[in-house]
Amino acid sequence: MEDADLIGLFDMDDTLVDYTGGITCSLNAIKGENEPRYKSPIPRNPLNKTRVDVIRNVPGWWENLKRLKLGFDVYELAKELGYQLHVATQGPIASSNAWTEKFNWVQREIPEAIITITRKKSLIYGRFLVDDYPEFLEAWLNKRPRGIGIMPAHPHNEGFSHPRVVRYDGTNLDEVKEKLLWAKNRK
Repeated sequence: MEDADLIGLFDMDDTLVDYTGGITCSLNAIKGENEPRYKSPIPRNPLNKTRVDVIRNVPGWWENLKRLKLGFDVYELAKELGYQLHVATQGPIASSNAWTEKFNWVQREIPEAIITITRKKSLIYGRFLVDDYPEFLEAWLNKRPRGIGIMPAHPHNEGFSHPRVVRYDGTNLDEVKEKLLWAKNRK
């Protein structure tokens, strides 16, 4: 029987799915003939914001994002350790189709996971949160003084540091396992 308290939380975008790769590919598909190719990080300007909003509202866009290995390395490890796995993902206000398509993606790719689509992850209980975005991870950690964070390494979170966060870059799964075991065995 699963321990009802032994919950691990996983973000979706740039954690379990390659959101940045999907946006970059889609932007390159619609760029003007004389525009340079997009690469990450995407420059922030009004034109790119509009293009990203349009892309994120294309039917099927969210549902067809590819898996991200870094997140699934941690997901499979947590599964082996006996955690009850939950996906805790942000539901974008400007893309209501994302709510349905994220749900469909999880049901297709990891049907054993419980999914919560929210506007505020810090309200959701778990022993750990795997999330690439520093602001969301810090807000969650502030509400969970015994919780730990695992952060898939990306250029946008390089340099982020927190005493209860391990930044996972694909080479330090033993360090991640140590943290997940500590969270599992804590009183």
